[in-house]
Amino acid sequence: MAYAVLCITVSAVERRWLPVGMIWNLFLAILPLVFSQILLRDKSKKPWRKILWFFLWLILFPNALYFVTDFIHLPSFHVNYNIQGNYQPNIEFYQRLIVIATGFIFATFAAIRSLYDVHKIILKSKFAKFSPLFLIAIFSLTGLGIYLGRFLRFNSWDIVRPWSIITQFFNRISLNGLIFIALITIFSAFIYLSFYYFYKKRK
Repeated sequence: MAYAVLCITVSAVERRWLPVGMIWNLFLAILPLVFSQILLRDKSKKPWRKILWFFLWLILFPNALYFVTDFIHLPSFHVNYNIQGNYQPNIEFYQRLIVIATGFIFATFAAIRSLYDVHKIILKSKFAKFSPLFLIAIFSLTGLGIYLGRFLRFNSWDIVRPWSIITQFFNRISLNGLIFIALITIFSAFIYLSFYYFYKKRK
């Protein structure tokens, strides 16, 4: 709610709707945490329920780290150069920076915590020995998912039309696209593993 107030205030000052759009992005970023917490607390003996919560978490998880790409919405210049030769801060740039950076921090926390919840479940299951492969798959799918969302403009619910995703991906993928996917994969791995080993060591 505090973040929503911040976004609405900045949007009113700028007279643009973009900062308000960050509220929606943060809402989507929090959804994986909601489903990971449900999965963690689900005591049902019915496997289909756990599979459902896991599937919802999986297709929504890239939304949690998608916020890192919202920095593209920053204005081009962070300073203004006046006639006296002095640099003055471009206030619109810094307003937007605070909005995006704050959302990024919240979204990244949600991403780390939700992945930690699911990782913990894997480690306590009979599939524990496959947990490194699970993490590699999640990091890779995160890179792919964010690429599909940012550049091909697909949403999580487009999973219901997989053929469209596959065809557009192979028709439009480029070297830069592959590098972007690799960068996001490395970024998500670094963010999570840094937290995981630091937290594990402190425990």
